[in-house]
Amino acid sequence: VLAICWLLPAILYWVLDRLVRTSQRVVLRGESAACMVKEASQVDQDLMVLCASLEHSLPHLPKAKAVAGGLGKVMDLVARHHPTNILMVHPMIAEDEKVDYGTRADFDTESPLRLLVDGIHEEVIVLRHSTLPHGPTGVQVDFVLLSHSMFEARTKESIYPNPMSRRSVLRFFSLWNQAVGALLARYRPAIFHCPDFHTAVAPW
Repeated sequence: VLAICWLLPAILYWVLDRLVRTSQRVVLRGESAACMVKEASQVDQDLMVLCASLEHSLPHLPKAKAVAGGLGKVMDLVARHHPTNILMVHPMIAEDEKVDYGTRADFDTESPLRLLVDGIHEEVIVLRHSTLPHGPTGVQVDFVLLSHSMFEARTKESIYPNPMSRRSVLRFFSLWNQAVGALLARYRPAIFHCPDFHTAVAPW
């Protein structure tokens, strides 16, 4: 009996959540759906978006990938099909036989980011590479890769540092969020896309 009672709150929550989601579902048909498609096709491609994530995939570099799950696949799709100009910001991981970002000559080196983490001054190298995935009249995708020993201490198998309570991990996320915040101030995009909580405090 106690075992069944212990499950009741979870079951009730699931039922209520299901009912709420069902009641909020909106289905577009006919003219409404056509209108939505038309509006999507008229998006101003010059609208600048900045997207920052730990997982990444650079379609033009087959080995430049840091993918742990669904987010990495989403980032690959964003890089290929985003409807507006976009800056995709990612911290580099260690290069090995599985990971290769090419040569530094393939990137433009921008002014480094000078940040303060746990009382220590850190310098992050900023590498930028521009692509036109849909031709000269299409949108521009800029990959902004950040190089620092804290970032590149990670491998393809350890993209997400843990546990969160460890001081070195807190330093990592402080550096990452400050770096993204500095780039937001530098590039001043119209939209900041934060696909996961790892960059949530960057705007502050």
